[in-house]
Amino acid sequence: MKNAFFMILIAVAFLSFVNMGSEKKSQEVYENEELVITKNETDGNGKSNQQVMTNHKKEINIKEEAVKADFIKLNGHTKENAKLPVFAEGEISCVDYENVMDVVPSFLLSQKEGDGYGIYHIANVPAFIGKDGNIKLKDGDIVKIYGIVDAETAKDGSIRIVATSIEKVNNTKIEIENTKETKGENKSITDKEKESKRKVDRESEIETTIRDKFYSEDYTNAKLSSITINENLGTDTSDDYIALVYIKFDIKNSRETGNKIMRMYSDDLVAKVAELGITDISEAAIFWEDEYNSRSVKYSYEYKNDEFYIMDIAGE
Repeated sequence: MKNAFFMILIAVAFLSFVNMGSEKKSQEVYENEELVITKNETDGNGKSNQQVMTNHKKEINIKEEAVKADFIKLNGHTKENAKLPVFAEGEISCVDYENVMDVVPSFLLSQKEGDGYGIYHIANVPAFIGKDGNIKLKDGDIVKIYGIVDAETAKDGSIRIVATSIEKVNNTKIEIENTKETKGENKSITDKEKESKRKVDRESEIETTIRDKFYSEDYTNAKLSSITINENLGTDTSDDYIALVYIKFDIKNSRETGNKIMRMYSDDLVAKVAELGITDISEAAIFWEDEYNSRSVKYSYEYKNDEFYIMDIAGE
């Protein structure tokens, strides 16, 4: 009888030990064999360490596997390259924290590729975190992004990359190295700075001219959102620019009616700009946000023989 009672006590103690081990194991998440994370811990911003460390691991994997984005390879082939890890580096424009161009904050990135430039729509701007956590990106910043190619293109038809990491490139390196140069070389740098300023001033002049022309015309139900002027480094011509004009069309309309009006307004705007004698805009693109039909439409033009000619239409 005593032996039976002793065996029962041993069995109860064993089951209790197993249960305690199981309970302890349930409080842990194993991301892999080397990573153990406690569910209840946070990083101070309300995110669990499980989420933070998992995201960090994914970011590291993408950086290790990423290849340089290739516009020629990806353009028109995003579905075949969906989820491809890529990186891209260049100047950004159309920084949008209001979710106008995408369901999340986004911007356009221009990357030098061969003799031309690849333009990418980068979604998920919150992937960039400034030193104090509050720094925002702005047009003209130079960044390097890592992310994955989306199977679907952006609203304007451009290649969409969902960023997992955005890093600001240090623009002060040249200034630091300049202190070691001779006076003659410093003079050369100063000349380059003057040339850069001249180009920035010219870009501002073109933007102002287009803006004034838009407001001087009767484009009913069209609201100008923004204008971006970029130097066209894809040509051998100096002082050659690309004009990107973003407009909202905010009236109830059918797709067919909207197409006719947006095309008419676009053709008229670039024609009026050509009439002003501006010859240093080699390309222009008019982006429309048709809010009623929940779509984006783009009309691309090329300047030749003193006129703008339609080259591509996307989104109709």
